[in-house]
Amino acid sequence: MAKPKLALIPAAQGTSLYSVLPSSGVGDFNFTRSGSATRINSQGLIESVANGVSRLNYPMIDGKVVGCPHHILEPARTNLVTYSEDISNSYWTKLGSSVTSGFTSPSGVDNAYKLVEDTSNGLHWMYSGGITVTNATKYNVSVFAKKGERNSIRIAEKSGISVIVNLESKDFDTISTGVINSNITELVDDWVRIDYSFQTTSTSEEVYIYAADNGNINYQGNGSSGIYVWGVQLEQLSYPTSYIPTSGAASTRLQDIANNSGNSDLINSTEGVLYAEIAALANDGTYRIFSLSDGTTNERVYIQYTSASNTVSAVVKKGGVTQANKGYVLSDETDFAK
Repeated sequence: MAKPKLALIPAAQGTSLYSVLPSSGVGDFNFTRSGSATRINSQGLIESVANGVSRLNYPMIDGKVVGCPHHILEPARTNLVTYSEDISNSYWTKLGSSVTSGFTSPSGVDNAYKLVEDTSNGLHWMYSGGITVTNATKYNVSVFAKKGERNSIRIAEKSGISVIVNLESKDFDTISTGVINSNITELVDDWVRIDYSFQTTSTSEEVYIYAADNGNINYQGNGSSGIYVWGVQLEQLSYPTSYIPTSGAASTRLQDIANNSGNSDLINSTEGVLYAEIAALANDGTYRIFSLSDGTTNERVYIQYTSASNTVSAVVKKGGVTQANKGYVLSDETDFAK
């Protein structure tokens, strides 16, 4: 393959996605996003990135940063949980439990809470205020959690679709009927982010969080044991995106946009190679595309995740007519592939 004329390697955050070829700047992508957003930094901590600044996100494996960072380009999403961190607020009703503050969260700040059981023999849990949703629509709920004296957590939604996770082994104990996708991401200091998606059965939702003893949610409490909780999120669609903090109202992270790279010396109509090392956010049967074009859909070359499971394809169109369309089945489109 001939030496490329345009190459981008994630190296810095800013208002551009910088190209290493060419180094003059004509290959840079212009980046925009209205409002702040979060990422996982090189220390494995969740941090906020300012308005209009791109995000280099570091991969986490077994609670450690492993490998090179990648730029996040996410769609707009809204966290519908209005108090995502302050679970001491009356928005969260506590039953058979209370909460205490001052624990270090995955952001490295002492703003996490401990859900503490009382001395009753029963359930030790809390639930959110009512959340307006669209009926018969896919949503994803996610919670950052860490084992305390109790080693398990149950997360549920209003109709009872739920998961139980062993916070010590960091595995699912139980995944109920109705769960569409589920995942556990290990973070620093024994924290995990647990998420699962489901389809709503009404126009109102609540998020339920239970302390559990070896997977059992109904047990004798001692008045001091519990689990740690932070960063609760409920968002529409079937996969989670980066954490969106809230404090008293739902909050929306707006879309990341990168475009306008290159000129006729870099991208011409006679030859070229379009290459990327990419991973999909979810294998959810939707089309996701990036392309080089003249600004229309008639003249473009693009790579896309298709509606078929774990399938990517490369397409060339000229004059609105498809000149080539090559598909390939991946083992898992959420893993990075070249």
